[in-house]
Amino acid sequence: METELDRFGRELSHRVDWLLGELHRLKTENERLLRENSELREAPQVRLHADTGCETAVELPIDLVTAVLPGRELSLEAVHFYRQLPQKVNVADFFGCADTAELSASRARALMLALLRQGLVRQQGRFLAKCGAT
Repeated sequence: METELDRFGRELSHRVDWLLGELHRLKTENERLLRENSELREAPQVRLHADTGCETAVELPIDLVTAVLPGRELSLEAVHFYRQLPQKVNVADFFGCADTAELSASRARALMLALLRQGLVRQQGRFLAKCGAT
């Protein structure tokens, strides 16, 4: 006759076995992701494609790609806008770059916010300064 304690012990043993299996699976996945990350960092350049499936691509230096890849939130349009910006941007430069890129003021602000979120641009007093390489 099986007691409640025996059943509990058997169930606990099954759960421990399952957890050990999960631990092994997660370690294997972590090692694969670390290898993939290392390969991406070693690449001299990476091509980022537009989310629309367009064949157009932009070649970026690896330090800029490293800043972008974790969230993959930067659009091709934002990359083009980033490249047009001078190293330090004041309000006049900002709107000049928006005009050159034929962007509305609201669209240019949205792209600038994306650049700020990615850490590619930061505020320096009354200027915005580029952090990544162009």
